[in-house]
Amino acid sequence: MARTHKRPRPRKRGKTWLAQVTMADGKRLSATFDTFREADDWIGDKLRERDSGRVAALDGPRRTTLAAALAFYAQTITVRKKGAERELGRINRYLRAAGLAPLALRTDDMGHTHLVSADESSADHPFQRRVRALNAQRPRTLACIEALANKPCSDIQPSDIDHFVSVMAMEKLGNASIRLELALLSHLFNVARTKWSWSDLKNPTDNVVVQPGGLRFVQIKESEYLRIVELAQQADNPYLAAAVVLALETALRKSTMRQLTWDQIDLETRVFYGDTKGGEAAIPLSQTAVETLSLLKRTSGASGSDRVLPVSESALHQAWKRVRDKAGLPQLQFRDLRHVLPTLLARNKVNQHIIQQVLGHRTSFMAKHYVNLVKDDALKALDEVRPLDKNVMALLPSTPLQMDVGQRRVRRLNARGVGSSHSTAAPSDAAAQAEAGQAQERAAQRGLVTPTPDSNVVHVAFGASPSRKRV
Repeated sequence: MARTHKRPRPRKRGKTWLAQVTMADGKRLSATFDTFREADDWIGDKLRERDSGRVAALDGPRRTTLAAALAFYAQTITVRKKGAERELGRINRYLRAAGLAPLALRTDDMGHTHLVSADESSADHPFQRRVRALNAQRPRTLACIEALANKPCSDIQPSDIDHFVSVMAMEKLGNASIRLELALLSHLFNVARTKWSWSDLKNPTDNVVVQPGGLRFVQIKESEYLRIVELAQQADNPYLAAAVVLALETALRKSTMRQLTWDQIDLETRVFYGDTKGGEAAIPLSQTAVETLSLLKRTSGASGSDRVLPVSESALHQAWKRVRDKAGLPQLQFRDLRHVLPTLLARNKVNQHIIQQVLGHRTSFMAKHYVNLVKDDALKALDEVRPLDKNVMALLPSTPLQMDVGQRRVRRLNARGVGSSHSTAAPSDAAAQAEAGQAQERAAQRGLVTPTPDSNVVHVAFGASPSRKRV
């Protein structure tokens, strides 16, 4: 008979509980916990690892907080994403709330990207100033992030996520921002289940519904365009003006522009070859964009960098924020500049496939979100295609239309001569005569006709004054 092994049970040791498990290789693991349940759950996790032959990442979902899981997720998943910088910004909120060091991307001299701990020790560090400003605007959202960050992943429930979503909505975060926050957490839990051997972990973001974010509608006047460029040229950051012009003239994303290198740009053929969010693309450049790049290449040659815009995301963000506030456009975001070029192209009847190529999109459906035409554009297009048709207008009545169905029936029947005492009506016209009489009675009740002592005369109120017709 096969020998069966009893499941290990936690043992009381003073005020704590001791859990011990012998793994398949004979190694004996042990840990102490404050409660019996925590110790017993840990034993169950280790036994499942032993039986499956797969070792759970970190220390399993019951002993790994959400912040620790996100830090590991950033090192293994986020670092490979094209939008790594923006996602790190969201992850760092949880790391700071749990007292962990925030993370940042760094590129070495060989062009290799590394994930390192960001130095934010100084209170005057730009990151610290931005963090304090955001925390002051949304304290309840920060409190929810802190509670989730310090919670073991296995203890996070759907009710916690629902509460988090409600708080973000009450503090006026947009639906798009809320969906991005949930997308990060959802992908983390899915990766943990499939790649970290956390098979018993449930995804608490499942079945949490958030409405899609509305499309941004951007309109920049020519005077505002010039004002922004003028103020950007006066900014302390020497690369801001070029970044603004390139954003307006190329519709490139800020992350793509910051990663641009000179070997990706052919100024003679006016084409940018690079890896965008939609994949590899060859994007045509306007004459203004080419002249801006040529000027930038001549004036920044002493920087010794292969990057077209050797500036950090934080420095570019802070410089842009000051410029837009001075221009009187506090709601204008840098990413809104990407809408200007495709809108101008669409307004000038440029083919949608050309707009798609300019934006570097794979489909025209994706490109349409960046075209922001106003009502006047639609009216102008309608006037060009369908001008005023005088022939049609000549067929429409110019008299007031103050008549109902009863009036129209009286007029039609009177025109047929029905009900005249001077004509002999055929038996087949008896129904028509009765119908005319009923129509006259209904019209009289509504005040639209006025019977006279002469039953053969009916005053019909067509318009402002009644017309006299003899039946």
